[in-house]
Amino acid sequence: MHKHLLSISIILFLLSSNLLAQNSVKPWMGVHIEESKTQGVLIQKSVQGTPAFKAGLKSGDIVLRVDKTEVNSPKALIKAVTSKGVGHKVEITFLRNNKKQSATLKLEAMPGMLELAKRNLLNRPLPDLKFDNIKPR
Repeated sequence: MHKHLLSISIILFLLSSNLLAQNSVKPWMGVHIEESKTQGVLIQKSVQGTPAFKAGLKSGDIVLRVDKTEVNSPKALIKAVTSKGVGHKVEITFLRNNKKQSATLKLEAMPGMLELAKRNLLNRPLPDLKFDNIKPR
């Protein structure tokens, strides 16, 4: 009898811990956005390796909806995304070249700044630096 209660308690603890972790960590798309001049939210840049990038969203796309929620401002888009939990899949409806399209995006936890810098800087070629104007002392 006690073994069953212990098993149930452990399962409930693990489930509640998972739900707490899911709700305390905010999901993100991985885009730089701005208000569109017409409708929706303009994607300025889709950061490489992020959920938006993996879903195929690109610079110039205009996000119209997250699932069935219309988004008309960056604040509304952020709210629609963060109201979902990490790991959830959402359907993003967007305009690309004036054609309505949709993509499924799996929400991930936003990495820390160090992790984000590593993603964007590691395994990239160094910039082409020229030192023609430097003279020895």
